[in-house]
Amino acid sequence: MERETLINTLKLSLTGNRPEDREKVFQFAENVDFDDQNSELLSYLRFAYAYIPSSLKDVDKAEFERHEHLLIKLILNIVNLLEEIPLVRRLDLLSYIIEYVESRDPRIKVTDTAIFDFSTYFERVLFESISNVPTEIDEAIYPYAHIYLTFGDKLAEFGDSRGAIEAYAKANRWNPISTAILQRLCGYFYHIKDSAELKRIATWMLKISFEGSDIATAMQFIGYALYLDGKFEQAYAYYFVSLKYSDVKSKGLNEEISAILTALGKDEPYNLTNRQIKDLFLGQKETPTTNPLIFSVLRKYIIENFNEEDYTEVIEYAPDYLLVNSWDKKINSIFEQSKKLLN
Repeated sequence: MERETLINTLKLSLTGNRPEDREKVFQFAENVDFDDQNSELLSYLRFAYAYIPSSLKDVDKAEFERHEHLLIKLILNIVNLLEEIPLVRRLDLLSYIIEYVESRDPRIKVTDTAIFDFSTYFERVLFESISNVPTEIDEAIYPYAHIYLTFGDKLAEFGDSRGAIEAYAKANRWNPISTAILQRLCGYFYHIKDSAELKRIATWMLKISFEGSDIATAMQFIGYALYLDGKFEQAYAYYFVSLKYSDVKSKGLNEEISAILTALGKDEPYNLTNRQIKDLFLGQKETPTTNPLIFSVLRKYIIENFNEEDYTEVIEYAPDYLLVNSWDKKINSIFEQSKKLLN
């Protein structure tokens, strides 16, 4: 209700001077919680959209620069949440943002700093722990990865699969450990049945995944790549193990498993022991297992946040760690204490 009142106050403050009013409408984004997708947010987005010129090039450059971060966030939310806006128009808005941020790309300059756009602080911690980047790592001031990911999604919706994969690839260069981006890339190579690229990207996704659903998805993509290569027993093993990490069945999962079973001459799914799985992948580098290094980094991160009394982060990440390491008494204790301390 308070936000609705604020929006009404904003409307009453408008004078009819379009540039002046647009300035007020854009500035109002400072009061908006874009993570809370409720009716008030949608009302504001529709109202703000009405003040965006048919061509963003008509917005004075200095005006855009005054509110660049607000406007980028505002336009990304308009593009993602206002389905009534024609898709072509949403692509046009995204193209303008991309042109704007690319002209300010910090990687163009000669620098000794590796610059990325991580979506969470833990992504940065994780990347710094597993990467071999020989320079200092810094974060971009614009959400490059999110912009390209959104652009890729809209291009895919438009039917431009080639443009979409190029956008996803650019998003991946800004954030190489985003499982959301990697999943889009895998989806493309899954669709065109490119087993080599699908296996390569999905294997990397598995190596950096710690959430159960991401682990399962990566394993299923690898399983499908192995199926395409005619390695049916190994393919089944990946699908079999994946179901231990998530019981959410993705679209087409049953059909994929059925196709593998048919290729194996089996009528029903069957269980595999740990020994049988090890024997199937004897001497091979890639196996249907999680990456211990990732969980070592995650464990350290959870403990550090507990010691710093950031219990929200503990509660956010401890369940993912415990899904794979349920035996860890210390993390179990930290998790339970954090829940009590936040109540």
